[in-house]
Amino acid sequence: MADEKPLAEYNRKRDFSITEEPAGKAGPSTGPLRFVIQKHDARRLHYDFRLECNGVLWSWAVPRGPSLDPKDRRLAVRTEDHPLDYATFEGVIPKGQYGAGAVIVWDRGTWEPIGDPEKGLRDGKLAFVLHGDRCLGEWRLIRSGGTPEDKQEQWFLLKKTDEIAAPGVDLPTVHHTSVSTGRTIDEVREGIRKAPSLVPKGKTSPMPDVVLPELPTSTDSAPDHWLHEVKHDGYRVLVRVEDGVAKVTTRRGHDWTSRFRSIARAAEALPVNTAILDGEVVVRGPDGRSSFQALQQALAVGRGELHFIAFDLLYLEGRDVRGDPLVDRKELLEALVGRAGPAFSYSEHLQVPFATLLAQARALGLEGIVSKDPTAKYRSGRSKCWVKVKCRLTDTFVVNGFYPADDGGVASLRIGRLGDPAAAGGGVGTGFDHAMRVQLRKLLAPLAVGKPKRDGFQPVTPQVKIEVEYTEITDAGQVRHAVFRGVRDDLLEQPLEPIDAAAAIAPSDEARAVVSRLRITNPDRVFWPDLGITKAETIAYYATIADRVLPGIVDRPLAVVRCPEGVGGQQFFQKHLHAGRPAGVKTVPVPGDHEPQIYVESLDGLLGLVQMSVLELHPWGAKNGSHESPDRLIWDLDPDEELGWDVIADTAFRIRARLDALGLRSFARTTGGKGLHVVIPVEPTLDWESARGFTSLVSESVQRETPGLIVLTMGKKRRAGKIFIDVLRNARGATAVASWSTRARPGGKIAVPLEWSEVAAVGPSPWDVRTIWARLATQRADPWAELESVRQRITPEMVERIVTL
Repeated sequence: MADEKPLAEYNRKRDFSITEEPAGKAGPSTGPLRFVIQKHDARRLHYDFRLECNGVLWSWAVPRGPSLDPKDRRLAVRTEDHPLDYATFEGVIPKGQYGAGAVIVWDRGTWEPIGDPEKGLRDGKLAFVLHGDRCLGEWRLIRSGGTPEDKQEQWFLLKKTDEIAAPGVDLPTVHHTSVSTGRTIDEVREGIRKAPSLVPKGKTSPMPDVVLPELPTSTDSAPDHWLHEVKHDGYRVLVRVEDGVAKVTTRRGHDWTSRFRSIARAAEALPVNTAILDGEVVVRGPDGRSSFQALQQALAVGRGELHFIAFDLLYLEGRDVRGDPLVDRKELLEALVGRAGPAFSYSEHLQVPFATLLAQARALGLEGIVSKDPTAKYRSGRSKCWVKVKCRLTDTFVVNGFYPADDGGVASLRIGRLGDPAAAGGGVGTGFDHAMRVQLRKLLAPLAVGKPKRDGFQPVTPQVKIEVEYTEITDAGQVRHAVFRGVRDDLLEQPLEPIDAAAAIAPSDEARAVVSRLRITNPDRVFWPDLGITKAETIAYYATIADRVLPGIVDRPLAVVRCPEGVGGQQFFQKHLHAGRPAGVKTVPVPGDHEPQIYVESLDGLLGLVQMSVLELHPWGAKNGSHESPDRLIWDLDPDEELGWDVIADTAFRIRARLDALGLRSFARTTGGKGLHVVIPVEPTLDWESARGFTSLVSESVQRETPGLIVLTMGKKRRAGKIFIDVLRNARGATAVASWSTRARPGGKIAVPLEWSEVAAVGPSPWDVRTIWARLATQRADPWAELESVRQRITPEMVERIVTL
C-alpha cells in the first residue's frame, strides 16, 4: 500500500463534494497515538481497524471483527491509509461512492507499538498494545502473504494471551453500538439522532437549585449482584443543563464552568432542555487510564483533551429522578449520553463476581472499583449504597510543613490527617518534578508559621490539601512509600470573608471608617445570583482592596456598568450620572462631550459607585487635565473560545518580548473574561492617534511572526480560531476594565494583575469575589505595585525599530 504521496489513493477514490468523509490531508501525529475501529456496513459488513502513525491512519478491513480469544485468527485486508480526521467519522457514505454504507465508531483509544512500528509493518509482524473502550491488552497483526505493494495484502489480527484474553469471547457479538454516540449501525443508516424517548415518566417538578453529590463509603468488598464501575482518577463534578445552558460545579458546589468550558459546550449540545448529570472529569494518559496529574497539568496550561464520564442522572426534562432505582436512572443516562459528542461517555457497569473483577482491575493498574446498589435511590452525602474499593491506596492529606531545597523548591513535605492536621501522617518526597516543587514552595511559603527548625523544616498553617498514594498506614499512623499525586484545589474551601489571613488583607482604618458611616441601601440585594454575592459583600470587597484598585481609577474619566437588579437584570453602560449622584462621585468636563463625565478621587467615591450598583469600572487611559495625552497603552487579547490558554499566553509573551527589546516595561492582567491585557505606563507625550499607531505596529509585528493566528479587525467571522488584538482601547474616549474591577457577568469574576512568571499557568480569569481572598492572603505584594513609579516614553526611534522586529 506504499505511495509516494500520502493519502493519494484515499483521495482518488472519493468525491468530497458528495461524501461527508474528511478530505485526505496528512497531519503531524501529536500526543499519544490513537486507534479506532469503525463498524462499516458497506457491500459486506466488516470492521475497519486503524492505527495512527506518521500523520495518517494505517488501515485494515476485518470482516469478522476482533476477538478476545487468542485462538481466533481474524482475516485483516490492508486498505489505503486514511487521514487522522477519519478517526471521528460516523455517518452514511452515499450510494455510488466508494465504501457506500453506514459507519459507526465501534471502538477507540490509544495504542503503543512494541518495537519499531514501521519495521513491523514492512516485515509483516506488527505487535502493539491497545487501550480502548472495548479492545485492551496486547495484539498482533501478522501478514499471511504478499508485500506492502500488493493491493489486497492479507494479514491476520489476533489477541495475545494476557490478563485481558478471554476464550470464546467474540467482541462483535457482545457490543453493537457506537462508543461515540451510542447509536447502532441501523440507527445511523436511518438518520436517528436521539433516543426514542428521553423524557422519564411521572410528575414534573422544578429543578433543584442545589444538589450535593452522593459519596461512596470505603470498604474491601461488595455484593456480586451490585453494579460495578471503574473508579476514575479525576475531578468529581455535576453538570447542570438549564434551558440549553450548561454549568459545571465541583462536589463542594464551586462553579468551574470556565475551567471545564469544553465539557459545558458538549453538555449544551445534548438533545435536552434540562438535566443534571453526575460524573467525573478526567484526562487519559498515554496508557489510556485516567491520570489526575495529567488533568491538573491540562487545567494549568489550558490545553488537553478533557473527558466527562457520566455515571448517574439526577434530573431530566422536568422530572427529578433521584427517587428512581439506580438501574432505571442509568438506562435513561445511557440513552442520553449515547447521543453526546466525544467529550462525553457513559460509565459502563458489570454484574460479575466482585473478587474476579477486583483481581482484573488490579492487574490492569486501575484506580479502583465503585459498586452500587441497583435498587437504591440517589442520596446526597456519604452513602452505604455506594461503596468504593481501591486497587491503589490513595487519600487526601493536609500539608503541615516542608523541607526546602536549594533549587528554590521543596525537598519533601510533612503531611497530616484530613480533619485532624495535628495527627502525624508521615512524609512525601517523591512524585513531583522540579516545576511542581517550585510551585509548592510558592504555595506554602506564605503560610509559614514561625521560623524554620534546626533541621530546616518549615511548619505551615495546614490549609493546602494534596492527594497522596501509598502502600499502607502503619500502627503509628504513618504512610509508607508515599507518592505525591497532586494538589486538591477542588477541595479548597471558598471563604465568604478573608479569614485565616485577616491581618494581611483586612480593610485599612480609613476603609473601616468610610464603611462605618456609609448607609448601605438594600444590603441584601443579590448582585450575582449564581454565587449568592450581595451588595454588602461587594462593598466589603472593594473596601478591603481599595489600596490596590484606587491607583488605577482615581482622577480619570470613568465609564461604568450599573446593574440595579444584579447581573441577571437590565444593565446600563454610563459615562454620565445625573440626579442622585453620591457626594464622593465627581464629574469633570471633557472637551468634545456635551455632558461632564464621572470620576472618583477617593474611597468615598468608589464605594458610592457600588452603592449605585456599579459592578464594572472602565477608566480612560488618560488623567483629568491631560485628556489628549494617554499615559496607559493597552493590548487587549480577545481570543476565540476554542483556543487554549497556552496560545493566549504565548501571544502575550510575544508582545512583551517586543516591548522589552525597546526598553519598555510591561504588565499583565486577566480581564475577568477569557482574555488578557498587556499594559505599559508611559509619559503623556503622545497624542491618541500616535499612541494607537504604536500599539498597532507592535501587534502587526506579532501578526507577522504568527501567520493565521492574529487578527486586527473586529469582524466576528474573521476571528474564528484566532486572537483579536484590540488596539482600539487606545483611542480617545475608549476605556478598558480596571485592575481589581468585578465583571457584570455570571460568576463574579475579577480583572486581576499578574506576575509575568504566572501568566502561562494561571488560565482565564480563575478568581471571583470570594476565591480572590486565598490569592491575596498568599501574595506578598501587588504585581502592579511599581506601575505608578515607572517612567518611560515612546520615542521616534522605537517607532522605527518596531517595524523591523
